[in-house]
Amino acid sequence: MKISAKIEVSNRNHACLGSNMKKRAVYSTLSIGKVSRTGDFKILYCTKSMVSPKQYTIKNNVEKVFTKFIKEGKATIRFKCPPEDIIIAHDDGRTLMSFLTILMKVLKNEPVHTTHVLNPQDTKVPSKPKTALVVDSLKEYWFEFPRTLVSLVASNIGLDDIANKVRPLLQLRVLDLSKNIISELPEYLGNLPLSELNLSQNELNYKSNWNWMKRPCIQKTLNKLVLNQNKMIKLPPLLYKFHNLTELYLSGSHLVTVPTWLCTSFTNLRVLDLSGNEMVFLPASFQDLRNIDRLNPPSMSQSDELPFDPDSRAFPSLKSLAAKYVFPERYKLSNKSCPESLIVYLYSCINYCKCGRRSYTLDSPLAGSQLRLEAQGSWFDTFGSPCARVWILYQPCLSRTKQCGDQSV
Repeated sequence: MKISAKIEVSNRNHACLGSNMKKRAVYSTLSIGKVSRTGDFKILYCTKSMVSPKQYTIKNNVEKVFTKFIKEGKATIRFKCPPEDIIIAHDDGRTLMSFLTILMKVLKNEPVHTTHVLNPQDTKVPSKPKTALVVDSLKEYWFEFPRTLVSLVASNIGLDDIANKVRPLLQLRVLDLSKNIISELPEYLGNLPLSELNLSQNELNYKSNWNWMKRPCIQKTLNKLVLNQNKMIKLPPLLYKFHNLTELYLSGSHLVTVPTWLCTSFTNLRVLDLSGNEMVFLPASFQDLRNIDRLNPPSMSQSDELPFDPDSRAFPSLKSLAAKYVFPERYKLSNKSCPESLIVYLYSCINYCKCGRRSYTLDSPLAGSQLRLEAQGSWFDTFGSPCARVWILYQPCLSRTKQCGDQSV
């Protein structure tokens, strides 16, 4: 069996003498098998610069095999003679595990039927695997992708369904599907360790299938999400789980307002682009975005007056009253401790009163009549901005003091 990986050879004797003879990791090959049909098992190590491969005897010559990080594709084989350590960093942990399984069978004198006779004159080292790919046409998209891809760009090719083409790419970090006609995304997308995902200029909306956002893998790794120029109207509630987001682009997505959890969940957010959206108001929880380095604000509605009923005294629901006592600041919420619908409610309905206290709304004001109903029980304030006049939505708390904006006190 032969594997190709980044391999580093370290001589332990030189390390004891204080000499740094540690060779840097280079893309090389390791082969395991018999040098002749009657010979012993050996490991052959070969790089592109070698005239002939270096041979390591296995029987009674392997001191230890380090496999603590085998799932990450890392392992070390320690030989007695010569006193060297072969440090392996493979892209696929499963392939490396198969190689080490054969090695362990040889060490235990167990029968091995999967190896072949090695040719010491075979010094061919395959080229370094491809890690980035740009797809220029829809026809090219249906070709098989190298599983070593870290970056994949399939932009402006008329793609309407990514199918299962991306599923095997378990090392993918950057995925660009912009300028296509995609309206749905498969759930397996959430199993990929993506750090950047570009879905701009597609046909996505809030009714699309967003279940891929439920997967813990992408929730932990995603740092940059681009949803520019989609017909979103409102953001999917599952987006609140992406606490590691640092860049969020929502330009021209037909948003009427932004949910309050956008401001309370993304404490690491550095870039927020809301340009190209005509909004009626912004939630008071925008004050939580203290770490923003770049904010592209939306254009605001030119309405001079919003519906407001100063005599509204509707008592909050029991659900709204109880919400402040179970918010994540006091309790660690998870799908095991409470229903997911309740977690979504807690994040989507949080806002602030003018007095600075945290309060909760019964419904998220999204558009049309919902906004009108929400405005009847809320106080508003405006502040000047170089770009536009902005309406700020406050949700009154139970105190009803002058600081809360209650004119009747």
